[in-house]
Formats: sequence, C-alpha cells, structure tokens
Amino acid sequence: MPEPKAERDRVYRRSKSYTLIGGQLYKRAVATGVLMKCIPREEGIELLEEIHSGFCGNHAGWRTLVGKAFRSGFYWSTTKQGI
Repeated sequence: MPEPKAERDRVYRRSKSYTLIGGQLYKRAVATGVLMKCIPREEGIELLEEIHSGFCGNHAGWRTLVGKAFRSGFYWSTTKQGI
C-alpha cells in the first residue's frame, strides 16, 4: 500500500468498486450495480470499432459508443483519456 495516508485511503475507496472473479477483473457500475468486465485499451478500441461498424454503420460520437460498450458490460479505466 502507498505510504502517505491520503493515497492509501484513495486506493482503498477506489478498490471497493472492483472485484476479481475467476481471475477476471470486474468493475461495479455506480448507478446500476452491474459488473462490467475490465478490458485493456487495445481491446476497448476494437470493441468500439465493432460497435461503430455495426449493421449499416453507426455515426455516433465517441461518448455514445463508449456508453454502448459500458451498457454491453465492458469497462476500461483509460476510456476518458481519449480514443
């Protein structure tokens, strides 16, 4: 654990929304409580491309695409750092 108490408290608070099931990391959605599978950035980009290219294409903005991915049960922590 990090040495400064403030950092240690922050890690503790943030860790409450994550759980490990069968070696796979999940994050609990705040509003719904649904577990979302944590995926690496590269897999997230592939997922967004797949959602975007769906039937007849989807020309939504990146926030809409990320929302669809999250509602499908996927999560990655670097989403908001830009795609």
